[in-house]
Amino acid sequence: MLKIETKLSQQVKKNLLEEIKNASPQAFFIGSSEKDFNIDTLIGENPNYEAIKNNVIFTQDIRSAYYDVSGNLCFEILLNYEDSYDALIYALAIGDKEKQSLYAIALTPKIQKVEGVGGTFIFKTNIEGESASMVFKNDTYISEAELSNFKDFLNYVQTDLKNEIELTLKPIKEFNLKLKAIQKQIVIEALENYINEEFQRLLEKQKIREEIGRKDYFYRNSLPPTHIPLGQVLKASDYPLLWFYTIGITGNDGRLTFRLPTSDFYSKGTSNPNEVGEKKLSGLPNITGAFWGDSQGGDNGAFWIENGGCDGYRYGGGGKITHFDASRSSPIYGRSDGVEVNRILYLEGIYASTPLSQEQKLSIKNQVLAMRKEIRAELAQEWYENYVKEEEEKMKKEHPEWFEEEEIPYEPARGERLPVKKGLPSKPLEAYYVIPEIGGVPAKRIKVSPEEALEGIGANPYRD
Repeated sequence: MLKIETKLSQQVKKNLLEEIKNASPQAFFIGSSEKDFNIDTLIGENPNYEAIKNNVIFTQDIRSAYYDVSGNLCFEILLNYEDSYDALIYALAIGDKEKQSLYAIALTPKIQKVEGVGGTFIFKTNIEGESASMVFKNDTYISEAELSNFKDFLNYVQTDLKNEIELTLKPIKEFNLKLKAIQKQIVIEALENYINEEFQRLLEKQKIREEIGRKDYFYRNSLPPTHIPLGQVLKASDYPLLWFYTIGITGNDGRLTFRLPTSDFYSKGTSNPNEVGEKKLSGLPNITGAFWGDSQGGDNGAFWIENGGCDGYRYGGGGKITHFDASRSSPIYGRSDGVEVNRILYLEGIYASTPLSQEQKLSIKNQVLAMRKEIRAELAQEWYENYVKEEEEKMKKEHPEWFEEEEIPYEPARGERLPVKKGLPSKPLEAYYVIPEIGGVPAKRIKVSPEEALEGIGANPYRD
C-alpha cells in the first residue's frame, strides 16, 4: 500500500467535492517509456488534463473515498494483478475523463506495473471533513486501507479516551507530585539540618581537641570547670585527652597519673617540645670584680681605682687580692642575663575540658574489655591452630578409641535429665579429654563429671 499526499487550492477542493457527490472521479496513472522523460516539465506550475492526457498509461476507477482519523479526504485506488504496462509510472492524478478535468496530481516513486503484482494507492488531500467517515464506496468488502483506517480510528478513540482519563487524573497526579515534592523537601531539610548539626558538633569537638592543654589567665576569683589549677596530679581516666596530648613531656611519662606544671611561675615560649612543662629557675646577671695591692696596683669588674700616685693599695704589700662575686651571697645572681619586670598577677589554669562521667568511663571500660576478650579469643585460636591442632589430629589417628562416646543408660535424680552432646535425654554425660605425649611424658586421658561438663570445666584439655 502506497500513500501519496497533495495540497489543493480552495477552488479545486470545491470542484472535487462536487464530483465526489456524483461518485464520478477517476485515477490517472501518468508516465512514459522514454529514458529522458521529465515529469516536472510535463506537469508545470498549472497542470491540466490536456497537458497530461497523452502520458496517461492507464485509468483506474476509484474504489472508495473517506476521511481519515486526521479528517483529511483520502482516495483508495486498487491495481489489478493481471494488468501489465511497459511504461514507468511517475505520477498519479485525480480527475474526470469525460469532462477532461484534472483536480489533483501528485508525484509517485518511479515504478512499473507488471503482471502478477497488485497493490493499493492511497491518495491523501488537504480537504477536511468528519474524521473516520466514508464518502463513497464501490464494493462491499473491507480493504486493507479501510481496515488500517479503522485501526487508526480505534487507536484515535483509545488515545482520546486515554487523554480524557489523563485530564481527569491530572489534578490528582499534580497533587501527588506536590505532596511528594513537599515530603522530599521535608526529608532534604531534615537531612540538611542533621548534617549541619553533626558538622557543627564535629567542629566543636575538633575545637575542644585543639584547645586541650592551653594555659589561660583569668581576672576572676575561681577557675571555670573546664580548667585545672597548675601543679595538680590528675588521673588519665578522668582527662584522657589531656593525658594523651601531654605524653612524653615533663610531668607525663605515660603512666596512669600525670602532673601539671608548677604554678606561680612566669610562662615562656619554646620551639623545643622536649622543654615543654620544664621548670626554669629565676636569675640575675652575676656581679664580679677584684682589686689587689702590689707595687703596680690594679682593679677590674665591679671595682675600680682612681688614678693617683698613692691611691688605694697600689703601694700596699702582702700579695693578697680582694674579689667581689654577688652569686656567693645569693644564687639568683648570675643565673640569667636579664632582670624580671613589673607584673600583675592573674588566676592561671590549664584547659582540660570537663572530666569524663562515670557512665562514660564504664562505657569505655566495657569496650576495652570486649576488645580484650576478642583478642584473647584470637590468640587462643591462633595457639590451637599453630601448636595443638596438629598434635590432636595425630592422637585421634593413633588412639581413636579415646575419642569415642559411650552410651550407658542413665537416669538422673529427681526425674531431671541432663543434656548430652548428641541430644539424647537418657544418656549419661561423660566427657573424656586426652593429654598428648609432650616432653617424654606418656599420653593419658582424664574423665570429668557431668556437672563439670555442663559448667564447661575442663574445656581446655591442657589445663593444669
